Amino acid sequence: MKQQTPAHSLEARLARIEAKLDEALTSVDFMRRRMTSYLGGGRAITYLADESPIYVNSNDFGPPANLINGGLYEADNLDVLFSFARDDSVFVDIGANLGVFSLQLARRLVAGQVHAFEPHPELGRLLSASAYLNGFSDLDGASGRIRLHRHGVGDFNGPISFAFPVGHLGGGHVGVSGGEVVRCEMRRLDDALGPDFVCDLMKIDVEGHELQALQGMPGLLARSKDIKILFEKLVAHCGYEADIEALLGAQGFSLYGVGADRRLALLAPGALSAYEGYVLAMRDAALAGARRDSFAIYPRQLFATPSALVETSARRLTVAGQQGALLCHGPYWLFRQGAYRVELIGDISGEIELTVAARFGHPVASFRLDGKTRMATFVAARDLVHCELVFRAVSREARVAIERIAVQTL
Repeated sequence: MKQQTPAHSLEARLARIEAKLDEALTSVDFMRRRMTSYLGGGRAITYLADESPIYVNSNDFGPPANLINGGLYEADNLDVLFSFARDDSVFVDIGANLGVFSLQLARRLVAGQVHAFEPHPELGRLLSASAYLNGFSDLDGASGRIRLHRHGVGDFNGPISFAFPVGHLGGGHVGVSGGEVVRCEMRRLDDALGPDFVCDLMKIDVEGHELQALQGMPGLLARSKDIKILFEKLVAHCGYEADIEALLGAQGFSLYGVGADRRLALLAPGALSAYEGYVLAMRDAALAGARRDSFAIYPRQLFATPSALVETSARRLTVAGQQGALLCHGPYWLFRQGAYRVELIGDISGEIELTVAARFGHPVASFRLDGKTRMATFVAARDLVHCELVFRAVSREARVAIERIAVQTL
């Protein structure tokens, strides 16, 4: 038998060490995504998948259970909204619950605004505390990037009763049967937000009250020409589907069913009645079959090195420097496990290095880009938390003008 050479032995040992390290990192990821501290009184603080802290009502078997067990909740629906989000988008979250959507959109809307509507007092308190803890609002939730509105959204202004099932505050509905009854105010969105308000993104999750919520915002829908509305429709044949189709159809909206793979299926007239799931309404009938698995990084979501900054605006970031200089970096978001294509939309003079890094500086992959090559692909073997794209000058002098960075999941 041929004796194994020391080199082969070393390679085998290194392979075993690498396998054990991968196993250890997988275990660390498991623990990281399930860190939770019980605070008493049925409340806890846990973490979303991007490590944003969030307060939860830990005795609830609805969304809090998902958040405690991995930090993900309706990830595909959130990705659909991300795919349309700009840095200055205005997002309206109707039925915000604990604020999962509000918190994660707010992290990207650095020049935008989030209006979160939640009538249950306990959920409102937890959402307000989470927004404050993440730096998105004041203690009351009245000012900041996230604005909290502590009332329901419907087709009239006045007092109303909501019933919340015991142990599931996310299942609240209009009425006085089903568990805990909460008296609060109902507001038409047109009146709550004013005659000039416009928005780009909206999520409606109001347990069968979607029609009434839409009936209270005709002015907003007319003004908001590019609005995308994601609404819940989890039960077939509710009886009000034709009214929703008529209301949105009169405003020029097309309806899409959102598939589990973020693929949009155009719903023909009358098809909403039998549909169960989430629906996207938008004034574009040309996205049938499209997958909403991409997003963009905009100039204001990046951080330029002061010495490299040439020009910055809402539309463009220009940076320049000599060989080895750090030009810009960001945005410190979560890139979930998978393969990605990154394309710089803008201009490059000279040659630069683009490094994908996680956890504030740990490199994952590096590429050379220049005036002809502005695209690269990489694989994230595991979730990249606080992921950043780092730009450095390679040639003796380099200059980059960034309009946006398009990121596509492959």
